[in-house]
Amino acid sequence: ELDGRSLAVEVDLAESPLGWLYSRKDKNGERFIDLHELKAGERLRADYERGQLAPNVTRNWDHLAMPKDRQKNCSPLETSLSDSTYDARRRFEAALFEIGPELSGILVDICCEQRGLEEAERHLGFPKRSGKVILRIALSTLARHYGYLTATKPEKARRSKIFHWGTDDYRPQIDGS
Repeated sequence: ELDGRSLAVEVDLAESPLGWLYSRKDKNGERFIDLHELKAGERLRADYERGQLAPNVTRNWDHLAMPKDRQKNCSPLETSLSDSTYDARRRFEAALFEIGPELSGILVDICCEQRGLEEAERHLGFPKRSGKVILRIALSTLARHYGYLTATKPEKARRSKIFHWGTDDYRPQIDGS
C-alpha cells in the first residue's frame, strides 16, 4: 500500500536463482519447482536477510552509540540486534536444523546467497547436473517444515504391513522337509 491505495507490483522471477527455476518448465511441461517450494525458499531467504546473516564487509560501530553501562555488559553483536532479528535467526536455524546438514548447504547457496545451480554444485562439491535433484528434495523438505506440504505415507509403505488371521498367540508351523 502507498498513501492508503493498493498498488500492483510486478515481480521479476529472473531476479533470483530460485525464481528463475520457478519460471522454467521441465520436459513434461510442468514447472521445475512448485509454488510451495518457491514460497518455502523465499521464506528461508527472508529470515536470512532479516536475521542479518550475510557476511559484513566492514565493522559495525552501532554499539558505540549506546550508553557506556550497556556497552560493558553486552557484546557488540548483542547490542546491535533487535528482537525481530534474533527471532529471524532462530527461525532460520530451526529450518536448517530440520532440513539437516546434507541438504541445508544447497538451500543456503541458492536461496540465501543467490548462487546459480552450477556455482552451487561447484561450491558444495556435487557432481555436475546433480544440483537440481538435490535442490528439489531440499525444497520439498523445507516446504514440509514450513507447513506448505503435509507429510503423507506412501501407498506402498501402508500395504507392506503384515497381517494374519490367527489369534495373538498363534505361531505358524514350519515344515522341516
